[in-house]
Amino acid sequence: MTQSLELEDPERLRELSGELGQHLKIVSDVLQVDVMQRGVRFELSAQESEPVELGVKVLQELYDLMGQGLRLSKPLIEQACRLAKAEPDTPLRRTFADVVYTGRRKKPIFPRSPNQRRYVE
Repeated sequence: MTQSLELEDPERLRELSGELGQHLKIVSDVLQVDVMQRGVRFELSAQESEPVELGVKVLQELYDLMGQGLRLSKPLIEQACRLAKAEPDTPLRRTFADVVYTGRRKKPIFPRSPNQRRYVE
């Protein structure tokens, strides 16, 4: 199955892709889906539909969260993919909106698992 996703903002696209596509590689590895980027268009493909749908969901929601000020990092991308696999019906903004603590370097810390999110709530 193949599905495409078009996103517009070039600054957010650059951060979403990561340096040399490293963020897309994380999405690909964790969700077991092939991710190709051509300009503002992403093509996701896999033999089954579930990984493709999760991949589109993760990319779209991370893109939207970046518009609200979220800064992406490799661990955050991996965490988002794991959370999407564990709870596909739960929006990522629900987890990443719950900043537990901001350290000395002003780095937000989020719940890492559905259980931690429930504990924080």
